[in-house]
Amino acid sequence: MRLYFIYGWGGNSFMSLGFSRFVDRLRENNFRVDDSVSWAYPDTIAEKIRRNRNPSIPIGLLGHSMGANAITWVAEILAATDVAIDIMIAYDPSMGIGPMGAKPPSVVRNNVRRTICYQGSRPRIAGGASITGHNIETIITHTSHMWLQWDEALHQITIDALKTVRKR
Repeated sequence: MRLYFIYGWGGNSFMSLGFSRFVDRLRENNFRVDDSVSWAYPDTIAEKIRRNRNPSIPIGLLGHSMGANAITWVAEILAATDVAIDIMIAYDPSMGIGPMGAKPPSVVRNNVRRTICYQGSRPRIAGGASITGHNIETIITHTSHMWLQWDEALHQITIDALKTVRKR
């Protein structure tokens, strides 16, 4: 399975130490994770996925905050070329913020087989955007937008969901 993790506004910095550890944990579970592209460049991420695409290897998109917005853009771009996304996991997408200030797509296209959207319950300063479409599980957490990165239970749920996709 090939995973693409997109960090939020601060990138892979002190603002995302919990998600950096989570990415390390994914790698320890033998997932190939690319976390090198910024949320501001969904077209670059989509091109990387198209270029490295092997139809026999499942693809997963994961993102937090503005990174969660970016994965919806990536899925939208890939829908135009019929590239399937096996699973997309959004950690508390931001409200209406996308690359160059554009509003990200909130409707998941049919090229995404399963979507999990974790929404932080408080505060609604940055996160709280909803994603609609088919095959979407929205899980309201009791964790704030920034503390989602430290939620080990959510990380384990994510790993279990990814393992299910990887077995197919």
